[in-house]
Amino acid sequence: GLLQGQNVNWKDESFIHHSSLERAGIFTPEFELAYVKDRDAILFDRINDPEQVNNLFDNPAYSGVVVELTRRIVKHNVAVDAPATSWLKKLASVPLKGMPLFKTPTFLDNQKQL
Repeated sequence: GLLQGQNVNWKDESFIHHSSLERAGIFTPEFELAYVKDRDAILFDRINDPEQVNNLFDNPAYSGVVVELTRRIVKHNVAVDAPATSWLKKLASVPLKGMPLFKTPTFLDNQKQL
């Protein structure tokens, strides 16, 4: 592939796996979203706020970003059978500003097919 000069498509994202098992998240070129088990969550705009000063997690204008990135975090953790999967799955039943993050059980059932 890449080392042979061929064009390779891949997702430009990186996942956070913390050794305490109480943190999980994702970095994309545009955003960083991270959760701490049973506590806070952060969403930073990596382009417009590179110093990570403004937590956008509770900003309604970014609820779609939070939902999409959370889905990707859970999907990844389920796929790799990460220890944080057990508490991340609970996010599936927590509404975000009146919007459920996932349509359970469909979302989690679909992840078993990965």
